[in-house]
Amino acid sequence: VSFSNALKKYPAIFSSFYVSMIRIAEATGNLDESLDRLAFLGEKDYEIHEKIKSATRYPMMVVCALGVAFLVVVKFVLPRFSKLFSRFQVDLPLPTKLLLWFNTLMTHYWWHMIILFVLLAAGIAKLLRTPQGKAFWDGLKLRIPIFGELFTNMIMSKFSRTAGSLVTSGIPVDQVLELTSEVVGNDKVSKILKNIENKVKEGKKISEPMKESKLFPPIVVQMVSVGEDTGKLDELLLYVADYYDFQVDLRIKNLTMYIEPVLLFVMGSGVLFIALAMFHPKWNMVYVFKK
Repeated sequence: VSFSNALKKYPAIFSSFYVSMIRIAEATGNLDESLDRLAFLGEKDYEIHEKIKSATRYPMMVVCALGVAFLVVVKFVLPRFSKLFSRFQVDLPLPTKLLLWFNTLMTHYWWHMIILFVLLAAGIAKLLRTPQGKAFWDGLKLRIPIFGELFTNMIMSKFSRTAGSLVTSGIPVDQVLELTSEVVGNDKVSKILKNIENKVKEGKKISEPMKESKLFPPIVVQMVSVGEDTGKLDELLLYVADYYDFQVDLRIKNLTMYIEPVLLFVMGSGVLFIALAMFHPKWNMVYVFKK
């Protein structure tokens, strides 16, 4: 069998985009160049994901530590105080009641909570595997504060670099759009690229439907238009990819700075909530003793 058909037998390892690139390379006789490009694209993708993991590792550790502290207070500290509060006619504040209610759930209904969590997680996972759920989630990712612009820049970078590499290999533009729609990793963007592909097949320039889609920033549309007019579409697409790689690196470096205010607000709110739940009843007891 051919190399591409052999790879096609292992879809968990080699994506449809990878197999298509190899199949085209076999037909055009530039397998070595295509493998180099695939390796480069894979390295860039891996590098970006590792940078995002590194930037979000500290906030995740802080949130996990706060969650553990919350569980320790609810499970071991608050019950001892609740016994003391029950001896006196003290009206417990809402934060204390909520923590006691959560403690009751953890003590007597913990297995119900585990079952509910598993069912909820399975339901969400099943929903996201449906075309409607995946389309909703992919569209939502582009609108999430802080992360939405980062995801958009990553998609633009992947599209530009992949399209530039394919055009360099001499692949027709409509086929380039078909292949890039498989690799961008976003259902909403894939549908837009397929729509652009159909309009290109009708005879339109690629820059025209790109502009109509309102997905691509003006700089990308302008670069593509200039590339079509000058016959240097591949060079300009790779230039756009370098620009968005720079933007992605900048966003990732500033990610911690953007997250810190939100993280401080969450931590401060959590500490305030626990403090009110613990000390407010004590203040009420002091007032009772004075009476």
